Amino acid sequence: MSRSLVPAAVIFVVLHAANASAESIWNHNGSVMRLRADGDRRTFVYELPRAGIASQGVERGTVLFEGKISGESGNYSGTAYVFSARCGKHPYAVEGELVNDGQQIHLGGKAPRRDSSTCTLQGYRDDDLVFDFVRSEGPPVKYPPLKEGSVCAVEDPEEYQACLEGHANQICRGRKEFEDLVRCFRDAVRVVYSKSLMGGVAAVIVDIPFTHCAGGVCAMWGGGPSPSCVRLDARRVRECDGDIVNERCIDVDCPVRRCRKVCSKAQ
Repeated sequence: MSRSLVPAAVIFVVLHAANASAESIWNHNGSVMRLRADGDRRTFVYELPRAGIASQGVERGTVLFEGKISGESGNYSGTAYVFSARCGKHPYAVEGELVNDGQQIHLGGKAPRRDSSTCTLQGYRDDDLVFDFVRSEGPPVKYPPLKEGSVCAVEDPEEYQACLEGHANQICRGRKEFEDLVRCFRDAVRVVYSKSLMGGVAAVIVDIPFTHCAGGVCAMWGGGPSPSCVRLDARRVRECDGDIVNERCIDVDCPVRRCRKVCSKAQ
């Protein structure tokens, strides 16, 4: 059985080191949006505005957000705009993050509120912008053929996680857009997990909630009820009790790092 691993500690480089450019399509409140990624710069433009926003002067190519992405988890910051056929286009600061394994982007800020007759500023309102991923305009992910039970046949939890990350990073090598890389990595982790045929703690490890990516390399990270647990909702994990012959598994409390093995089969 293959036991290909990568080092548990991966040295990351800064996100914008790779001068990558890519585009993807998202949905925002009924409008089709195009996300333009150029290095760490991000711009959301309207591709097909819904009727309500089009009546306010928005057309294809109009910029809704422009800013940047930073950090290993995809933190957004920049300027968004509100539109009015009478009062024009007005900027406001927003910030947010990439969530749900790269499937959504949430931004929030204080949008200006203006009198509809005089256009005078009357104050500010909380504004939330949610973008849902539709498709990438990059090449589709190609998963190599994996024979069931042939990958990540290791029992140590840390080695198993490192193996998942190593194979997933190999599969997703060359993804240009950070958001696309996150989506690819999490999907690839699940594919490798399913082919590994490992149970017990392996099921908990694959559900680690957060992804950090930098320099084209991703890693899983996250906590449960305590920082040493690996899953947000995990109160108990499974551990092999050391019976080499029968490989019996028992429930144990967190932290998962105290577990000695990943069980070869869920008991």
